[in-house]
Amino acid sequence: MAELATLARPYARAAFDHAREAGVLEAWSEALALAAAIAQDSEVHNLLTNPELTTEEQLALFEHPAFDDAFRAFLRVMAEKGRLLLLPKVAELFVQYKKAWESKVDVELISAVPLDDELQKQFAERLANKLGKQVDIHNHVNPEILGGAIIKAGDLVIDGSLRAKIAKMAETLAS
Repeated sequence: MAELATLARPYARAAFDHAREAGVLEAWSEALALAAAIAQDSEVHNLLTNPELTTEEQLALFEHPAFDDAFRAFLRVMAEKGRLLLLPKVAELFVQYKKAWESKVDVELISAVPLDDELQKQFAERLANKLGKQVDIHNHVNPEILGGAIIKAGDLVIDGSLRAKIAKMAETLAS
């Protein structure tokens, strides 16, 4: 959802910049994940959509001992702007900024069958060389691709699935 990302991006960037400068990236990453989980709770979600709920009442939903004063101030700004429902997207974007700053990338490796650790390691090494970043492989199984693999790393998608090759062949034969 592009609109959600557009609204969440300035908050995620501000949170990331503050956490990086203060040397608390991991703590803020964890705090944002927790706040996002709270915001996704169905009861909390319903309360946050209630226009009669005051800023203070909204903030009371996010009281947690893991949140420091700076993080509470961040939540206050979001509450005052009516943006607490964006917390899951803010947390997601924060993690992306953190990984980019650390020169890491999450790679989704979709295969027809589960890949053993050695094969995943080989994929990770080759992709790390290609992307110039440390790669964290997440293997997902989808038997519908028939064989081969689909690799997704940010905006990069490499579709080496048998299903895609058959579709391309069928398209070539049809023309």
